[in-house]
Amino acid sequence: MELKARPVSRRTIQDDTERTGIFAAEMLKKWQKGRATYGTEFKIDPLAEAMEECVDIANYALEMYFRIGALKEELNGSKDSN
Repeated sequence: MELKARPVSRRTIQDDTERTGIFAAEMLKKWQKGRATYGTEFKIDPLAEAMEECVDIANYALEMYFRIGALKEELNGSKDSN
């Protein structure tokens, strides 16, 4: 299922059950795929993997921060991203 573009509202995550359901279903599919691929026993250090995942998330957040800033500049027609 694909998320359809629609205006952003001030609804909370709890109020947007459609998108929350889609997101939860995608997470479950990813978890099931990982379990089928890697099994139920740890073959790696889970703490080291968790630390690497934190770095990945931080890199993604940095990328999104700059992309959102660029979008804001484009929409506002200025270089001021604040």
